[in-house]
Amino acid sequence: MKDPCDTALAVARSLGLAADHAEVVGAGTHVLVRLEPGGIAARMSGEGPIAQFAGDLEAEIRVAAALFAAGAPVIPPLANVPAKVHRCGGRRVTLWRWWDARNEDTEHTIGRALADCHRALAAIRVPLRRWGKLADARALLPRVDADARALLAPHLEPPDAPLRPVHGDAHAGNVMPGPVWHDWEDAQLACVEWDLACLVAPGRVVGTDFGHAEEILAGYDAPYDADLLDRCVAARTAQQAIYGVILGTAIPGLPERVAARLEWLGRR
Repeated sequence: MKDPCDTALAVARSLGLAADHAEVVGAGTHVLVRLEPGGIAARMSGEGPIAQFAGDLEAEIRVAAALFAAGAPVIPPLANVPAKVHRCGGRRVTLWRWWDARNEDTEHTIGRALADCHRALAAIRVPLRRWGKLADARALLPRVDADARALLAPHLEPPDAPLRPVHGDAHAGNVMPGPVWHDWEDAQLACVEWDLACLVAPGRVVGTDFGHAEEILAGYDAPYDADLLDRCVAARTAQQAIYGVILGTAIPGLPERVAARLEWLGRR
């Protein structure tokens, strides 16, 4: 694939934007490039071991555009250019406003912002997959050993719950000062408890957030089912565990985190 900076500049210039400098500022399932002048974020398909778990950039930008138009607290696509995926150099690229707010948010305002997103999502009309992340995880079961399959498979079945659009990966790393929620690539039809499970599972399962997510949950001012949330915490944990089993030692410290999740699931 073409160099990320060259790709971002080529897309921007094809749209008449006067960008002349590009810098990679993050790489994971996707690559994030900052373009100047203009404060532009270019998000594009990435490479490397975790890119195989990337979500849908088309769904992401369409959902974010609809949410922003509805007044929801999200990072918006770049104004005055088509809110769609652009293809260049073997990569898929979306353009966004660079977000540099410096608000001192509280956990409760972050929780309310997620609830605001859920309220706005209920009215949007973007085609989304049903339980997409669990479907992806179930498709990976043949790639793990029999013991892991036996442990994980039951937890990867979707719970019986009414479906509605949700973020799909609503952990605390996907909220920025404002507060605004971003990274909608895993948007799907599921239940709000799935998003809340993405938020609280790290703390409840491996104890990594010192209660931060529980405080955000306390600020979530919309109804949810605590028993269904518990079921979704197990499903989310199994989804992350199967990804981790497949990645193996590709990320430092990952085997230990995977082992903790498998042990937790084994006790349920």
